[in-house]
Amino acid sequence: MSDRLWARFGRNRQGWKLRMVESLQSGVEPDRLRDAFLRDGVVVVEGVVPEPVCDAVIEATDQFLAAHPPREDRQVGHGIVPLHHAQALWDLRTLESVHEVFAAIHGSRELLVSVDRVSRKPPDVNRDQHRSALHWDCDPFTTDGLATQGVVYLTDTAEDQGAFCCVPSIYRHMPAYRAHHANAPERQRPRFVESDVVRVPGPKGSLVVFHRLLPHSSEVNRARVPRYTQYVTMGLAAAEARSVTARLWQTRMPPEWAVRQGVPNQEMPEPGDATLTALGEQLAGVRAW
Repeated sequence: MSDRLWARFGRNRQGWKLRMVESLQSGVEPDRLRDAFLRDGVVVVEGVVPEPVCDAVIEATDQFLAAHPPREDRQVGHGIVPLHHAQALWDLRTLESVHEVFAAIHGSRELLVSVDRVSRKPPDVNRDQHRSALHWDCDPFTTDGLATQGVVYLTDTAEDQGAFCCVPSIYRHMPAYRAHHANAPERQRPRFVESDVVRVPGPKGSLVVFHRLLPHSSEVNRARVPRYTQYVTMGLAAAEARSVTARLWQTRMPPEWAVRQGVPNQEMPEPGDATLTALGEQLAGVRAW
């Protein structure tokens, strides 16, 4: 499949030109990948995660849910499953192909991987759900610098299957957005119209990487099959962060932010004893670069 660019023309209510999201192939030139990411705040890289690795993460997710069936009255937003330390998750997050994507964006190979979780977002069979609010995971008025977040599609994921969605026009015009909304009430709530929202589909094994300053969420799953994803990102390997990540791997504990969220059925510590490759040891902070 060749590289492609989905484009949409027109202007939103702020007069900003709208565009869709660039989809690239694994192994693309680092400069092209980084340029696309910095321009739009989001990029899809196809073919990053091999199918057997995706299947292993799905199996680990389903095994966890079979042992801990979610209550119908306590469904967690985005289908979050509190699983961090299964071998399959570590295998995916420490893949060389995943590392190459983040290394291209950050301009460095000396990175630290996140200890994040998975999701299984079931279909909205009753057609009574609403999209979780588009949001930032930071204060967009005080946050600067390059910071990434990411999600891997573990199955082919269509636009109507709970796909990642975002508002690239806000990211692309962040200085103007900040100036216009700095004194607005509830300024942490992104201001947009529905036509600004871009839904991001992708084939199995795609890695969607987005900038922390990009408002984002996931759509309601209107399809007939679940949406499976694993969240993963990487950042520069500061010494303090390395020790924290290494300790999480050694103790099989979830990150503190995940504990604070109180997702039902979180085990502490989590079972298992995941092993790491040589690259995995560096990405987990266990061994120095």
